[in-house]
Amino acid sequence: IAKIHLSQNKTSVQNLKMEGITKNIHIVGNPGIDHLLKNIKKIDLNKNKLIKNRILVTMHRRESLDKNLELFIENLKRFLINNSKFSVVWPLHSNPNILKKIKISFKTFNTNKISFIEPQKYSSFLKLLLRSEFVITDSGGVQEEAAYLGKKLLIARDKTERVDIVDLKLGCIIKADGSKLEKSINFLEKKKKSGLLTKKWRQNQGLGMASKKINKVLEKILT
Repeated sequence: IAKIHLSQNKTSVQNLKMEGITKNIHIVGNPGIDHLLKNIKKIDLNKNKLIKNRILVTMHRRESLDKNLELFIENLKRFLINNSKFSVVWPLHSNPNILKKIKISFKTFNTNKISFIEPQKYSSFLKLLLRSEFVITDSGGVQEEAAYLGKKLLIARDKTERVDIVDLKLGCIIKADGSKLEKSINFLEKKKKSGLLTKKWRQNQGLGMASKKINKVLEKILT
């Protein structure tokens, strides 16, 4: 129903063409990344340096609310038992169903290796993201932010619409139940970081210039 299509990258354009949409398509990048970069400028990076072996976890999707969340937690607990050098910080989603399942699942798991914290403001969450070496998430937005910042990314879903992240090998899909969690962390721990692939992802997202490109397109078409 849209007249103007503001696409993130070439993959987005291809998706539109597969749906029979061929006109008024403009590659502009990702305005979410504009927001990320704007907020990072406000953060003192010297006070938010990387903490080795720190894992940031975020889980909120509806597909995690069946048996998958419990299975994911069991796989995470097993990993922490077998790998004591790692620590986890987990900002809890406000969904009461998620909170209940986490509370029950961790009731008998005593460890100082995992910290549950309140939902964070965006600026506070970015500090957590910057300090973490690994990111486990089912969030599309966090996938994009972690890939942009060059974090070791584990996607807690069976598939992702952010296919470019996986194609560029900037993230591993570990399934919604976390069945590939330990294997993927071990792989990413040994894997050399590719600055070239991260740079390619950043270019695909517009390098923080998406909003300006969108403004230019709209001015040309609508005025």
